[in-house]
Amino acid sequence: MKLQLHRICIFSVAIVIGAYPALSIIVDSAGSTLWYLLGTAGLLALAIFTKRTIEARNGCEVNILGFILIAFLLFSFLNQAVHGLDDFSTSRLERQALLLLTIPIFYLIAALKIEQKTLFRAFSISGFLFFIYFLISSHETRLNGVVHAIHFGNIAMVTMLLCMPAIAISRSAIWRTVSIVAFTGSLLAFVYSGSRGGIVALTLTLVFALFFWSMRHKLFSQFAITIAIISIILFVSVQNIDPLKKRYTATLTELQATEKGQFDNSIGIRLQLWKQALLSAQENYITGSGYSAYRQQVLGEVSNGTLSSLYVGFSSEPHNQILFQFSATGAVGLALMFFLFFAPIVLILKKSRLQPNIFEVCIILSIISLFFCGFTITLLDQRRVIQIFGFLYILAALSLKTRACGSQPIVPEQLPSPI
Repeated sequence: MKLQLHRICIFSVAIVIGAYPALSIIVDSAGSTLWYLLGTAGLLALAIFTKRTIEARNGCEVNILGFILIAFLLFSFLNQAVHGLDDFSTSRLERQALLLLTIPIFYLIAALKIEQKTLFRAFSISGFLFFIYFLISSHETRLNGVVHAIHFGNIAMVTMLLCMPAIAISRSAIWRTVSIVAFTGSLLAFVYSGSRGGIVALTLTLVFALFFWSMRHKLFSQFAITIAIISIILFVSVQNIDPLKKRYTATLTELQATEKGQFDNSIGIRLQLWKQALLSAQENYITGSGYSAYRQQVLGEVSNGTLSSLYVGFSSEPHNQILFQFSATGAVGLALMFFLFFAPIVLILKKSRLQPNIFEVCIILSIISLFFCGFTITLLDQRRVIQIFGFLYILAALSLKTRACGSQPIVPEQLPSPI
């Protein structure tokens, strides 16, 4: 009876986690509901499975990730408390506080002893949901679900990367077909969102990964050939795939207009917003001026006529996570944010001795691609993106825990029989 109940719990948690990325941006309020549900279940796991949760804390690397997360959130809170907690800054802190639930959710998965392969296969559910959503949606406009098309595309991109391990570890034709369809669904959702920043982020991520791999194995000619192939694929895609072609054409038009001093377009507005973020950061380079500093800077420029009233609608964030973090929390907060994104990657590479398995590779690629997305949009002020990053953080911690326990995730060569 206990064994059956345990399997039901594993199955239920895996389904919720696997379906989360798609449901969070397709069904209104689903993201927050599922996130709090998992967090509550995690708190119960902490109380019920005391021994297992204590074992989950074993491993210096997992503790380091927890410390960095708490340090980032604590500094943000103290920083804003010093500069005054108005309604706007409080709302930013409340959103970032969602990351705290990554701790009990991690313990929930660890207590149930859910294997990595189970979690990564579960993400195929989101891939299928994206595929269905793509089929029933009108393609006259960009896919956006219940969020902005950029966030929709970026989350679909991360889901696509998380669907990849299921393809690699599946030996049976049925499971592999299921995984490929799920991957395709996420890819279609990503492409038809028209997220230019996402495409740039994914390209930069692949180039970064290939460069690291070529440096590691001293295969420089293969790196050059692969980059050439990627460039050709990108060129052919933007010329022949309609949503990409439209966004590529729009980009060229906006660049030409910006060169002529016309900034009333997506690229031009971003350039103006980034300038305002840098101006607001000048007040305090070390610890920042609070999350309301950028907003006050933009509204002040609109008030004195330097910026048009159009920019009132862009006063909440400057469409750049690095500049927004720098303006709000200064160099200290920005450094903590870099630790938050890159500590999992460094620890995984160190623990794996620069030989990450397929699960860890996809975790690393997902975190890097999400970070690059932050060049053109803010990340840590959007609930669903924060929660997706939280899942990546959890997956990284689970990977480190697995290696600390001396067991390795299953890879194709180790599978005893077809799945």
